[in-house]
Amino acid sequence: MAPTIFLGFDAMDVHLARRWANDGLLPNFARVLSTWPSLPTENPLGLIVGGLWPSFWSRSGVGHHGSYSYRQLVPGTYTTERITPADIVVRPFWLDLDDAAQRCVIFDVPLVRPIPLQHGVHIVDWGSHDAQLPTTITDPAVAERLVTLGPYPQRSCDAMVRGYVDGYERLLDALLAGVRQRREAISLLLDDDVDFLAAVFSESHCAGHQFFHLHDPLFPGHDPALVQRLGGDPMLAVYRALDDALGELLEVIPDDAHVMVLLSHGFGPHYDGSSMLNTILQRIEARHRPLTGIARWRRVIPARVRGAGRRLQRRFRPNPRERYYIDETRPWFTMPNNDLYGAIRLNLRGREPHGRLRPGDDAEAAVELLTNELMSITHEESGAPAVRRVVRVDDVHAGPRRDMLPDLCVEWNWSEPFRVLTSPTIGVLTAELHFGRTGDHRPHGAVFTRHLALPDCASLRVEDLAGVVVNDVLTKQANRSATLRRDDRRG
Repeated sequence: MAPTIFLGFDAMDVHLARRWANDGLLPNFARVLSTWPSLPTENPLGLIVGGLWPSFWSRSGVGHHGSYSYRQLVPGTYTTERITPADIVVRPFWLDLDDAAQRCVIFDVPLVRPIPLQHGVHIVDWGSHDAQLPTTITDPAVAERLVTLGPYPQRSCDAMVRGYVDGYERLLDALLAGVRQRREAISLLLDDDVDFLAAVFSESHCAGHQFFHLHDPLFPGHDPALVQRLGGDPMLAVYRALDDALGELLEVIPDDAHVMVLLSHGFGPHYDGSSMLNTILQRIEARHRPLTGIARWRRVIPARVRGAGRRLQRRFRPNPRERYYIDETRPWFTMPNNDLYGAIRLNLRGREPHGRLRPGDDAEAAVELLTNELMSITHEESGAPAVRRVVRVDDVHAGPRRDMLPDLCVEWNWSEPFRVLTSPTIGVLTAELHFGRTGDHRPHGAVFTRHLALPDCASLRVEDLAGVVVNDVLTKQANRSATLRRDDRRG
């Protein structure tokens, strides 16, 4: 029976891929993008960066699995701490296939903890982007085979670029070698008699973050001399390597195999106001909610003094994960959410230890105030709005872990650099441009299938993709069982 294959291309921009495919630069993607059935994918609105892959493999929304950022608020506190895949406890979909005695090979699907399979192998952080866990291969025999390929050549994109004079050259060489090595590993894994294989290429993710200023001539600091030294656009070089890998894999994958290809989400220039959001919120508060009474005296006490008790507790009951504290005297505060969307939490009574906003009318008024104020902010130079929209998380994300999430997500206008912002309330706010990662994510993605039916709809939520795969594998198993029973009766 032909297998079902999932090939993910992490943060490979479908718009760029289409453009380069139409230009004849990506012939294998051109065939997939132009001839396979496809749908746009809907990624978790406002919480895409850390929420996308857990939503995919758990078949649930961010409000259910609760993961959306590298650092998150600890519910019931004003403390944030680092989040790793070990903290995400929801169930991956391939365990349902494993329970049905289907042999599964899971290779570098991002942001999931390793879970041994009865009938297959789970490989975690062999060459994932920003790997957070030790490399784990749950089958010793498979581990011995993969060792022959050598270690993955690139473990930290940021460290490679920032730690070496020739960092971009070294990074590009490592990513191209990584694509080849990953393709060899997938080919090796396909040699086994698998019912389902899921493998994800991460190199497009790293390339988008680190090379965007070399890809986009309009980006501040674009360096034509470095582009020439690298032999041209390095993002294109990585995409062409991925195209070669896709073509080689489609040659060895059986023609009757059911295949799903996901370009998970896009990339654009790293333009946003997230680094300015805390100051913006403070200025809105100073204008509209002046402090009175006890709150004023609490604000006078330095934050470091207010946090002394917590630091003493941490000293005697240490937590190995680094923590940061939020000022609990404010009616609203920023939360970590990478940079793509700003994130705001309301300091609600009954939910936060020292809540300042009453649920109901008081909270609704705060949301309306923040929305109006944020939407009034413009770029001083161009006059363009700095914010496209303010998303109420309750409108788009529900579930048992909803309280781990922000209350509002700020969708920035990503069309230009954030240099000077202005509004009647915030006045003039200037930011220094600090581009570590020069590219940042965009919400758009797309899925393509061969011999695998997509639902009749305009777009597909990323958490519904796995359902298509699971139904396909189990339907093939049921058909195979029915065929065997018929053959037995005839015999």
